[in-house]
Amino acid sequence: MMLIDILIPTYNRAKDVLMNLEILQQEIEKQELWDTIQIIVSDNCSTDETEQLVQPFLGKKVQVQYYKNDTNIGLEPNALAVLSKATSPYVLFLGDDDFLAPDYLQYCLDSIAKHSNLSCIIPGILSVFADGTMKDVRGNNPEKILQPSFEAVLEGSHWGHQMSGILCKKEGLIESYLSQKEHRTPYLFLYFTAYSLSKGTGIYNPQYKTRVNNFNEKDWGYNKVGLLDDVYKCYYFFKDTFTESQITTLLIHFTRLHSYRLAFSSKNPSIIYKQYKYLLKSTPPFKGFNAELRKLFIKESILAYIK
Repeated sequence: MMLIDILIPTYNRAKDVLMNLEILQQEIEKQELWDTIQIIVSDNCSTDETEQLVQPFLGKKVQVQYYKNDTNIGLEPNALAVLSKATSPYVLFLGDDDFLAPDYLQYCLDSIAKHSNLSCIIPGILSVFADGTMKDVRGNNPEKILQPSFEAVLEGSHWGHQMSGILCKKEGLIESYLSQKEHRTPYLFLYFTAYSLSKGTGIYNPQYKTRVNNFNEKDWGYNKVGLLDDVYKCYYFFKDTFTESQITTLLIHFTRLHSYRLAFSSKNPSIIYKQYKYLLKSTPPFKGFNAELRKLFIKESILAYIK
């Protein structure tokens, strides 16, 4: 019985997809997981040789499905497209140029067997740079179990900004996401993580480190606030689940942990103030948000000047 679908949305990364499929095939064969894990690739109308390089993997013992869009439909729609093809109880999103840690797939299967209400697994991240150096982003803390709650969403959901390696229970993901289409966002993986942590048992285990490529050209870019406005949308879905004060806490918590997205290091008051005003204008008036955002901007600006 298939338990996990590995979902790989891709665009013009033929060599990376090839390497990823080779690594996944080796891992699945080594652990004899071909009856429990399959791979689904959604090609967003690549113009390179992606289709030709994927073809030899089709119809083999390690099950690989390949779909190619007629046109480039964009990053977020392609992520939904590959998710819509999934048929297993769990899905694991993986960037085409990111690579899972050895034995992580077996760990996921063991965790599914161990926790009857498992809804999410969040691994560690090892950032890989063009010169070959690496940075361990999340450290080596031991496995931590997160019970479904606001506290679990607060503690773990922000890691969902990086999709690769995150395992989620498939049930309800697309339906809940599309139920509020006005909040659709390129950071839908963060929403999937938050939704999962609110519904079932979550596991955070940074000892299994997904290797994330930080030097390939991305098919998207940051806006004037580092896409924080898009990140915020992930939490708007919970307006009927959490209080306004709790949503404010989630927004401020993410902003504080990911303040590198903003211009504090520039020490340019004009740019920083414009970012502050933009976030105020673009964010619904959740209780306490304006005051908390103002305090955060003041504190981060002072810290930047001290450095």
